Amino acid sequence: MHIEYLNVYGQPSRTFYVALTHDEEIGKSGSKGIARYLSQQPFGDNGQFEFVLDEGTVIVEGVFPTLNNPLAIIGVAEKGYMSVEYRISMPPGHSSMPAAPTAIGILARAVDKLESTPQPSQFGRGPELGLLHGITPYLNFPLRLVLSNIWLFGPIIESMLSRKPATDAFQRTTTAVTLISGGEKENVLPTSASATVNHRTHTADSCQKILENNRRIINDDRLVPQIKTCSEASPISPYGKQIYAYRILEQTIRQTFERDRQPIIVAPGLMLAATDSRSYTNLTKNLYRYSPFVYGDDDYGRLHGDNERIRHSDMQRGLNFYFHLIVNNQLESISEKKLN
Repeated sequence: MHIEYLNVYGQPSRTFYVALTHDEEIGKSGSKGIARYLSQQPFGDNGQFEFVLDEGTVIVEGVFPTLNNPLAIIGVAEKGYMSVEYRISMPPGHSSMPAAPTAIGILARAVDKLESTPQPSQFGRGPELGLLHGITPYLNFPLRLVLSNIWLFGPIIESMLSRKPATDAFQRTTTAVTLISGGEKENVLPTSASATVNHRTHTADSCQKILENNRRIINDDRLVPQIKTCSEASPISPYGKQIYAYRILEQTIRQTFERDRQPIIVAPGLMLAATDSRSYTNLTKNLYRYSPFVYGDDDYGRLHGDNERIRHSDMQRGLNFYFHLIVNNQLESISEKKLN
């Protein structure tokens, strides 16, 4: 791609850095090391970079009722990451004379409470409003009427979003019990049991707030929490047609994914998982997350799962996206007509 660009356009007038790391998202020497190095350069400190683009949200189809257009979501913020281990200790005993409830039983009740009690909705306190404003003109009546009057129909919209995990995650901190342990022998009462709960925190939440919510939900002081990981949600980056970096991304998406009879919608949104963009907050306030691929309902289950793949057509258009992104960043101004 880069050789093709050089052959056609020559050397770019603006400098681009491609950051590839060996410890994606979890290590301390990859993206964090690159960010430290760049910030020490004369051009790197005090937010001198125009923008940073990392992997992230995609083009989705069939996510919202009555929305037939493909929707490209630019992640202008990303959720935080928090893992909490809950542990309980009990006296030992023999299974022939059990003292109910056991450590596992108490832990199981706590897990059930956490899974059946969602964290409070933060609808209207994050970038999800920008997403809804973006799709509203393309929806059928009466849904278009509802989203045009969020001030009135807010509770109805919250309920609609909560029906699908993919949309509910945009408006609240999610809860997932991912690890559990307890007991060593089938005829011995367990002396301890533990479960790890993973939260992806909304931009309006914090680790401390979620910990307090969990304490109220579980309502059992025998379970002792220990925060294993806490990374707060990112700030919300500027977006809209008045923001040059955001407009460049919007224009490039339209150039590479616009369909003749079905215009693509480009709107800001929330990245639900963690990315390396968190490491680069010292370089710019314009941090965006976007992957130039199309996802349908059946694709989400393949993420980090069986048969994970990229369509051949998406691979080609993805290359075109990055090619045009370089080209468009050489422009001194962007015509509004290109953003229709």
